Amino acid sequence: MAVNEKLLHASIFGFYLAVMIRVVMIGNFNEPSSAGFFKLYIKFSSRFLTKWTFIMIFTYYSCMVLVHLLNLISGYSKISNKLRRIADTIFTVIVVPTGMFITPGFWITYNINRDLIFPTWLEEIIPGWVNHGVHTFNSILPLMDLLLVKHTFSPWPETLYYTALYFGSYMVCLFGTYFQHDFWLYPIFEKMTLLQSFLTCIAFVSMILLFHYIARLAGVKYGTCEVEMRQKKENHYSKNVSNGNVPLRQKNK
Repeated sequence: MAVNEKLLHASIFGFYLAVMIRVVMIGNFNEPSSAGFFKLYIKFSSRFLTKWTFIMIFTYYSCMVLVHLLNLISGYSKISNKLRRIADTIFTVIVVPTGMFITPGFWITYNINRDLIFPTWLEEIIPGWVNHGVHTFNSILPLMDLLLVKHTFSPWPETLYYTALYFGSYMVCLFGTYFQHDFWLYPIFEKMTLLQSFLTCIAFVSMILLFHYIARLAGVKYGTCEVEMRQKKENHYSKNVSNGNVPLRQKNK
């Protein structure tokens, strides 16, 4: 491969480790001028989609660093391969498409009305490089990874299942927070009815699936990704690099 994936993953892991440490330290700083909003932010910070996605990104790169370490030790190839498959699922289903959704969504909203997503008082506790770490590089770095390192996309049924599981869980968190505390994590929902808020979330998930499809198509066309397909007549998985939508033919007996 043209790129040293060990060096790439270790470098990105180091960057996100620094971001993680700085994010954890936020609650230890003096309260900003808007102390009331700061307390709300600290209380509900773990419920924002950005935080969920950041945790998944950090989990992926932690897994990949561990995979590379296991590959240096003989006798751990099975564990390494299984861990890499899990990491690839996290990467292709959640990390890449959600990052592609969050980055433009955040910065478009920021430039229209920043108070809806990142008010000025947050700058007192969140440095610019941390903000870019979770809202800009969360898409740029995974896309670099996608186009430079070999990845395997799951079959569409698995992709849809894990997408529904992950974002269904987040919608429970989002609406649960509203019903429990009468408080929307995102002010934009305050201007909508409950039904409109739900339909907006469904539209957002549909956009994320579209980004997943674009990433899948780009990865296969670029030659760094393959799509794992389940054969209907055999109880195992087969990989088809050239086309991820056509089942492989059975071998002639």
